[in-house]
Amino acid sequence: MFLRFFSVFIVWFVLSSLTLIAQSNSWYPTFITNSHKHKTTKPIITRNNIDYVALVELKSLFNFKISFNHKLNGYHYKSNSISLFFPLNSSEVWINHTRHFFSNPSFFDQSCLYVPLNDLALLMGYSVSKTPSSITFSLNKNQLFSATSSLVSFQKLHVDSTLLKFKHIDRITHLLYKHSRINIKKSLHQVNNILYFDPTDFFSALGYKVKNTEKAVTLSYNGLTYTIPYNSRIWSLSINNTQAHFLAEAPLIKKDSTAFPFSSLLAFLDYSLAHNYISNSLELLDNIHGIAIQGTTDPFSITILSRHALLTDFDINASRGLIQLFTIPFSIAYIPKSMIPNQNPYISKISNRSLSFTYEQMHANSKLLGKKQTEITLHLSNKASFYPKKHPNGLFLSQNKILESFSIKETKSFYRITISGFNLDSPNVIKESKKLIFDFNDTISLLAPLKRFENHNFRSIRTSQLSYTPLVSRFILDFNKKVPTYTIEKKKNHYIISFRKEKPAVVAVAKKSSKKSSKWSRSARSSSLRNKVIVLDAGHGGRDPGAVIGRRFYEKKYTLDVVHRVKNLLEKDGAYVILTRSGDHTRSLSRRTRIANRNKGDLFVSVHFNSFRSSKASGSKSFYYKKRDKRLALSIQKQFKKDLPIKSNGVKRSRFYVLRYTRMPAVLIEPLFLSNPKEKKLLSSSSFRHSLATSIFKGIKNYYR
Repeated sequence: MFLRFFSVFIVWFVLSSLTLIAQSNSWYPTFITNSHKHKTTKPIITRNNIDYVALVELKSLFNFKISFNHKLNGYHYKSNSISLFFPLNSSEVWINHTRHFFSNPSFFDQSCLYVPLNDLALLMGYSVSKTPSSITFSLNKNQLFSATSSLVSFQKLHVDSTLLKFKHIDRITHLLYKHSRINIKKSLHQVNNILYFDPTDFFSALGYKVKNTEKAVTLSYNGLTYTIPYNSRIWSLSINNTQAHFLAEAPLIKKDSTAFPFSSLLAFLDYSLAHNYISNSLELLDNIHGIAIQGTTDPFSITILSRHALLTDFDINASRGLIQLFTIPFSIAYIPKSMIPNQNPYISKISNRSLSFTYEQMHANSKLLGKKQTEITLHLSNKASFYPKKHPNGLFLSQNKILESFSIKETKSFYRITISGFNLDSPNVIKESKKLIFDFNDTISLLAPLKRFENHNFRSIRTSQLSYTPLVSRFILDFNKKVPTYTIEKKKNHYIISFRKEKPAVVAVAKKSSKKSSKWSRSARSSSLRNKVIVLDAGHGGRDPGAVIGRRFYEKKYTLDVVHRVKNLLEKDGAYVILTRSGDHTRSLSRRTRIANRNKGDLFVSVHFNSFRSSKASGSKSFYYKKRDKRLALSIQKQFKKDLPIKSNGVKRSRFYVLRYTRMPAVLIEPLFLSNPKEKKLLSSSSFRHSLATSIFKGIKNYYR
């Protein structure tokens, strides 16, 4: 019993002694500024030669108002001139809506949050001098961390967006960014509880131009210049000849290669992370800083602000009434959920939401590009069209003119065609031997692509989005013979074309004709492509690159190239050609079949290229589903075997969506393997792509014989 009491007494004595020693060594200095003095009631704590200050001591010194943000789990400190946010147990710190890093994480002691003193003073624009009894805060002339650029500050705070949350970093295999897959398996290393990163492959894949000097690493990217000194935690960014500064958690480590603190580097370069725990991979996201509307009168424009060129695809034909949707993959928006423009005649509201897809959704739909996406919605109050244009710092949406509809009035002696739209200008008129072409600049077409006529001379109306860069819509009148005399009239947003009907010539018909000549005439008519409607489907597109070989060889690019070549050949032979996509745009499978069925196509040809994990796989193959499709597949595959220096793998029945849900004979062709180096090299050649397009054209033409 005595021994037990004695043991308890010894433990109490030791603990009391340690407490007294700690209290005797505690430092309770007086804080001094130009206008205030404050005697601290909480001690300065020193760990590893770093002084930490209790945040509560700053309240009266700088007249801060304190609040706790439960959603972000941190403290807001606000005064008339400065706003600070301190996430709990984190190295992150926010000043005036810009993100920085302390050298060490914050921590709690005796119910008070402590942060590194010198780092905090530096961020607030003060230098610190210490005596045994006081700490003096002197205001610096140069306020390094007072940047106000919209590409540096955020409208909405976020925490730990670049923090790596995997427990085992050795299991991380790669980093996904748009169409790039960057191997980082051997690039991450832990040093003194800080994760470091060798970004050599990262910089190369993302297009950063790197310059190494004795003092710093300089990065050039999208008109921005990043400077990272070797021996300093203060990094700088140059935007439009103005400087912004960033406080990193640690300086670089330079040995065989240069290692950067991982979280700081991604934050400095303006990225966020999304974790894929199934594949042990990371997705790199572009940060969206804000949305700005330019202009007070027509035309208006919208800029979605980011330091990166945002990836998007937009289908004007898929817009729903007065709503336009823009989906931006590999992005996250740190902006309010909605904004209402002041007195804008066209836009009533702009809203955004974050799209986060599950593993099951991504597995079920291989065309989903990334787990995290941002959807921007324009709520229009009047008819208008905003079209995306590439911009190095975000995304630019320009207001454009619209071709909305056309109507035809027919009498016994003339045709009167009225083109209606929004804010139309007079087009460029091109007269050819059998067609009249109207090109509308800076205009988006919502018109049906084809209207046929059973008339002696007037053959059809064709429309298309001729090009996207520049934006040009084309309206064509086709004639069987020469173009008749016409007149053009413009009335507000209507453009009126009138021309007289041509009476058919009277042709004497011979009473007797040989059976042989009659048979030849029927054969000639049946083998002609004239007036046939051929729907060409360029596989993949937009967010869906198809097979990707290396870093920049996308299947979607070459399917579109070949389809355009086939289109030109078919139109020269008199066919009408409908494209399911004419540019780099995403099209769902249901939309592709809907385009074909709505335009009453006579044939449907979907162009793809094959790929396999083995580079030895080679050859061409054509797929069909419906019984009537097989003859078309055989005709094209037979032509491939005859024309191409590639082995033929024959035809095969398959349940591809576009083959099952099209109402006309349909075929899906895969002329070669992109994963085969020899066949990939062939496809890289323009002359081979012309030969391939010619072979497809001949296969289609032979089908009608």
